[in-house]
Amino acid sequence: MDDISITRKPTLEEFHTAMAKHGVGALWEAQAAEAAHKRPADASLHWKWRDLQTLIDMTASVVSTEEAERRVLMLQNPAHDHTGRGGTATPNLTANLQILMPGERARPHRHQIHALRFVMEGSGATTLVDGKKCPMEPGDMILTPAWTWHEHVHEGSERMIWFDGLDAPFRRSMDTATFEHGPVYDLPAMAADAAFGAIGLVPDGTAKQDYSPVFRYPWASARAALASTPAADDGLRSLRYVNPVTGASAMSVIDCFLYGLPKTPTRPRRSSANAVCVVAEGSGRSTIGERTFDWERHDVFTVPHGLWASHQATSKDATLFVMTDRDLMARLGLLHDDIK
Repeated sequence: MDDISITRKPTLEEFHTAMAKHGVGALWEAQAAEAAHKRPADASLHWKWRDLQTLIDMTASVVSTEEAERRVLMLQNPAHDHTGRGGTATPNLTANLQILMPGERARPHRHQIHALRFVMEGSGATTLVDGKKCPMEPGDMILTPAWTWHEHVHEGSERMIWFDGLDAPFRRSMDTATFEHGPVYDLPAMAADAAFGAIGLVPDGTAKQDYSPVFRYPWASARAALASTPAADDGLRSLRYVNPVTGASAMSVIDCFLYGLPKTPTRPRRSSANAVCVVAEGSGRSTIGERTFDWERHDVFTVPHGLWASHQATSKDATLFVMTDRDLMARLGLLHDDIK
């Protein structure tokens, strides 16, 4: 190198200066620094609704839509704080709670991030996705796929709270989290959701794409389907939200399920995929890794990859809404499941 004499052994400081100048690093030093960094263990985290309600009440009273158009509380795991933002729920998934008061609206925008809404409380609000109206009722899942315009309008009389699930960490890690504010333009022509409402029938000519042409999955329909779903040998009933055209996950990267739980513990399962669970109904108990905790309606908890997990109901109709990155892991050839 022109800045270091080759006739003598350079000092370590000269070595580092030369590497920095030419955009080079030493692998052994990077590995040592990584080994020395004490990252928190990726244990399951449990957010109790009775605790979250206090924060929701505070948020609604002290933050206006002028200050924060979308009032969003992020559920954070410090094990995944790689950017100084406080952490995400899992390595690839964000779990948030959003609050919308009567008479308010969140103006349209779109982004290259898949998102879903699972309604927890309230009624009278509507989400518009690429111009399609999706009423929001408790238990409904509403998709806002990547690069679809979406906005929220509340014309009801009671506070709305919903769970926001996004693949934001993955998109940001790939540097593909493009964002655009409204006004809305260039809306695609779409068939109404009702056109997909008959079993085994879809409008002829519907294009295959990596997300469902149905944006609203009503709770009443999902709950009835779960009740008719046959149980596995351990009593677990599992229902998958799918794209009716392809039979694949409702959105690429994110895969969603409903679990109907038995009164006895399900067989322990573990996966290379991560999951975030929202208690849709009832109460129960989960053992995840070395942790066991009791949960109630609207509680949220995570099932990190690589940990054995078992669930059971402690009340009638205990139901979990489960958001996972299984589709991402499958597409990358990294999905592995085990069951005891």
